Amino acid sequence: MPVQVGSTAPRFRLPLLGGGEFALSASLSAGPIVLAFFKTTCPTCMLAFPFLERIHVRSNALRLLAISQDSAQATARFHEEFEIAMPTALDSADGSYAVSNAYAITHVPSLFLISAEGSIEWFSTGFSKPELEELGSIAQAEVFAPGDRVPVWKPG
Repeated sequence: MPVQVGSTAPRFRLPLLGGGEFALSASLSAGPIVLAFFKTTCPTCMLAFPFLERIHVRSNALRLLAISQDSAQATARFHEEFEIAMPTALDSADGSYAVSNAYAITHVPSLFLISAEGSIEWFSTGFSKPELEELGSIAQAEVFAPGDRVPVWKPG
């Protein structure tokens, strides 16, 4: 069954790109967080992630965690190519994609806003300019610049 807004976010632990570990339950004490599931070969992810990075850099109200469904090497190349600095967890480390499965990911990018209490407050899949603007509003961060030429929507 798909994870839905209002439900409790599945808890998890994953290795971080560059070392260390991320545990959702421990992280929630620092406030809300957006989980951004992606694949490095996904064209829609390539479109969305620079704008997610803007939120990561500009927001003091919201944290972002990217969750890669690819190897550490492919993920590091993606970060370098698209200038991504947000922390990134690796869901493919053991080949089970346990966290992606727990969140019922069928398309990427898939974004989940998790409240400090651990419930899913907001969800988006694919690239939706209005939904990214809504997320930017929640994050108190400008997502799009006046000259940005982006589609209104692109499926994941």
